[in-house]
Amino acid sequence: RARRTSHPFPTLALATGSRHACALHGTYVSCWGYGAHGQMGDGTTTVTNPTPEVVSLPPGVELTSLEGLRNATCGITT
Repeated sequence: RARRTSHPFPTLALATGSRHACALHGTYVSCWGYGAHGQMGDGTTTVTNPTPEVVSLPPGVELTSLEGLRNATCGITT
């Protein structure tokens, strides 16, 4: 079931895997969906997370895009 969320920045990129998705919002990334293999990027293996959660990036890391894989999402840097 879809849930409406709001972010202080527009979505610049969206990447999907087989059962999860991540969005790039300016200076941060949010992920949601099936995370049993760690796809949420938060260090957990939560099976289902329907609400987008912010993923912490290392200090100074700026992403320009995302690439979705089956069980992972990669952030592309400049």
